[in-house]
Amino acid sequence: MIKYDCIVALGCSFVHGANILDSSDNFAGKEYRASKILSKHYKCKEINLAKPGFGNESILTTGYDWIRQNKTFNKPLFIIGLSGLTRERVWSNYSKRHWDLHIFDFPEKDKDDYTYILNHRTEKICGPNSDPLLLEKYVEMRAKYMFNFEQERKKLSQNIILFNTFLSKYNYQSIFFSSICDDIDSIKNEINYLSFDIDINNDDLLRQQDIAPSENIKKSADDCWYHYIRKQMKKDGHHMDDRSLRSNVPPYGKHMCGGHPSPNSNQILANKLIEYENNI
Repeated sequence: MIKYDCIVALGCSFVHGANILDSSDNFAGKEYRASKILSKHYKCKEINLAKPGFGNESILTTGYDWIRQNKTFNKPLFIIGLSGLTRERVWSNYSKRHWDLHIFDFPEKDKDDYTYILNHRTEKICGPNSDPLLLEKYVEMRAKYMFNFEQERKKLSQNIILFNTFLSKYNYQSIFFSSICDDIDSIKNEINYLSFDIDINNDDLLRQQDIAPSENIKKSADDCWYHYIRKQMKKDGHHMDDRSLRSNVPPYGKHMCGGHPSPNSNQILANKLIEYENNI
C-alpha cells in the first residue's frame, strides 16, 4: 500500500526550483527540486504549485483552491515553504488575476531601469493607459503608513492555522517550513514545522555575514532554508558574494544557483523532509 499518492508543493521560487538551468539555459529545476525528489522517494506523482514571487497569501490560497478542486488524490503530502512577509497579494480588474507586490523590494528610484520596471508593472496590473505614478504612490503609502510587521505576522499565523485546520478536515498530511524568512514562532508547536535549528543572534557563522541590521528584518531572518544554506556556505569557507560558486548551469554551484538553492541544497531539504515525516 502506498503511503502518499501525490506530493503537493506550495511556495515561492525556492520551492519551484528557480534558477536551475540546463546547459542551454532552459529551466531544469523541475528535475532537481525537493518535491520531485520526494515524489521519487514515495513513488507518487509530483504536483508543484509553487511560483516565483509568490507571497504567503498566494501560497495558501493556491493550496486551498487545489483542495477544493481535487477529485483524484486521496493521500497527498503537502509541503509548504513559506515566503516573504512583505509580499502583498493584490487583485487586478484589468488583467482579471492576482499579482504579488513586493512592497519593500520595489525597484530603487536611482536605478537606470526603474522607469521601465515601474511602467511594465503598472501596465500588467492596471493597463497600458494607467499612470505609473499611482502604483508608485500606492507602494510608498502602503509601506510607510499601512504596513506593520507584528500585525502581518499575526495575520500570517492566523491564516496558517486556518489552512492547517482545513487540511486536517480531509486528513491530509502536511509539513511547513520557512523558505526565506521566519515569521511564525508563536504557532510552530501547533503545526508540523520543519526547523533548520538556526538562531542568528547566537550563531557566529551567520552574524559575521551581511545580515540586515533592521530589527524587523532580523526577527524574520532566523530559522529558514535560505539562512541554512548561508550557514553551509560559510562552513565551507565560501561567501554569498562569490558568484563563481553559484553557477545555475552545469556544473551547478554546490549550495546555490544564482540566488536560489542548488540541486544539492534541494536534496538536503528533501532528506530533512523525509526524516521529519518519518517521525510525525
